[in-house]
Amino acid sequence: GNPCTPGKDSHDLAYIDNIIQQLAAEPMKYNTLRLFFSGCSQGSAFSFYSGSCMKQRFPERVSAFATHSTGLHVRGDGLSWPKKLCDQCDYIPAMPQTYGDSLGLKA
Repeated sequence: GNPCTPGKDSHDLAYIDNIIQQLAAEPMKYNTLRLFFSGCSQGSAFSFYSGSCMKQRFPERVSAFATHSTGLHVRGDGLSWPKKLCDQCDYIPAMPQTYGDSLGLKA
């Protein structure tokens, strides 16, 4: 799977986690029942990664992510980016996976 521990694997994940909790604390003002992630370029890569990680954390809420101007790097595919993958990572920005819940995770 993806390295998705907030505060350990990415400080950004802890930040997003805190934002979701703050928004969820005001259900009359914010609907956090369906969460979507989107981005462009490196933000696009982060939307794939953060969407996948938040899906693991909130499977009943996260259902989609949108990307623009990024791709999927697989270890050994011959591409020069990124220069170094994390030791346990075979995919950048995130490992594609399936989910058995009713929402799934759509790209």
